[in-house]
Amino acid sequence: SYLFFKVKGQDDMLALKIDPLPMPLNFSPYIELKNNNNILTHSVRGIEVANGKVIFKSGDIVLNNPVFIPQYQEVIFEAGASVDLKNGAFIISYSPVEVRGTAGRQVKLYSSDSTGEGLFVLNAKQKSVLNYLTIEIDERCLIKNGE
Repeated sequence: SYLFFKVKGQDDMLALKIDPLPMPLNFSPYIELKNNNNILTHSVRGIEVANGKVIFKSGDIVLNNPVFIPQYQEVIFEAGASVDLKNGAFIISYSPVEVRGTAGRQVKLYSSDSTGEGLFVLNAKQKSVLNYLTIEIDERCLIKNGE
């Protein structure tokens, strides 16, 4: 799998190979998150969950805990959504992610306390689409696809 992107101010399309993540044999993110009640099944401040959709709404969203999004959801980050991953928070999605940022209203993923772990798309059945996404977190937290 590859992540295709452009650097602001340059016309060249760049590609970054994304290697599958090795998963420890005795660890299951699904079971771990389920046991900790982190499956996103209802709306929280800034995130709407209804009718098979998980929508990160435009505006500031703070996540203080890991979030798990199961398969068969439509995951959307609206233009202007700004997601702050704090206290070791991260997002794991088994569904493809659609980032609907625009040139004037980018989507931002960052960690104000430098503890956020990032966005992980695992075994999604379709490709994710990332438009105008700004990531301002450690390089170890880049978007990863474990397909």
